[in-house]
Amino acid sequence: KIRIEGVQKSRGYSLSTLSASTDRAEVRVVTRLRNTASRAHNAELVTTIIDGQEIKARVVSARQRLSPGKVSEVVQQLSVPQPRLWQGRQDPHLYKVVVELRSGGKLLDRVEQPLGIRTFRIDPDKGLFLNEKPLPLHGVSRHQDLWGKGAALSDADHERDMDLIEEIGANTIRFAHYQHACKWFELADKRGMVVWAEIPYVSMATFGDGEPSPEFVTNARQQLVELIRQNHNHPSVAVWGVGNEVDSKSLGGRPVKALSLVQQLHRLAKEEDPSRLTAL
Repeated sequence: KIRIEGVQKSRGYSLSTLSASTDRAEVRVVTRLRNTASRAHNAELVTTIIDGQEIKARVVSARQRLSPGKVSEVVQQLSVPQPRLWQGRQDPHLYKVVVELRSGGKLLDRVEQPLGIRTFRIDPDKGLFLNEKPLPLHGVSRHQDLWGKGAALSDADHERDMDLIEEIGANTIRFAHYQHACKWFELADKRGMVVWAEIPYVSMATFGDGEPSPEFVTNARQQLVELIRQNHNHPSVAVWGVGNEVDSKSLGGRPVKALSLVQQLHRLAKEEDPSRLTAL
């Protein structure tokens, strides 16, 4: 009745690298807890960063008083000494974060996910910097489809695509232009790719003269929120794409009225994840 609460198929906790150097890294973990019981419970949250079998950092929250029927957020910060940074294709090293919810000596819930410790920034003149080192980007746009299968790809199909992208020397992938499979994000983390992930707001926002319908706007916003919450923890993701060629078509010569929704999606992405850029 007390659990780690995922929303929109997220893992229930978000990972953020606050700072990273070869000396020390600071990682923030924000975990959502839900108490579905009819009375309040005391619980504690234990978060551990593991490298192979070695514990690199651990933090135990103060006792949490969880009110009945409520969702609580617990913010924890962990310091990792001499971290091995996620350095793209050069060294895509992944730790593991384990989050355990305990009460009265009993384990109530447990989730785990890979962690890539890295920072990045994009300079308008000098390009992308990964862990404060310049990284020239050479990449491809990838559609999730295959002759005879459409989008129903197997894990082996995803791995073959990633092998081909590696073979040509690319280090960057744009996931065009819809939510791709979980396996594809995992492969990007493991292979050290820099990712631009995108929602399927494509070409036209309306078939008439007016603004996009409320239903259209609601759908686009929902898909962006789900994309970000489900994939926030992947170190490979550097950019959220909020649309594709939305001004490239018109109906009967009339311009597509895309600007308002693009601006709205940009603001929404920043609310969900201030650490990453948006792209169009």
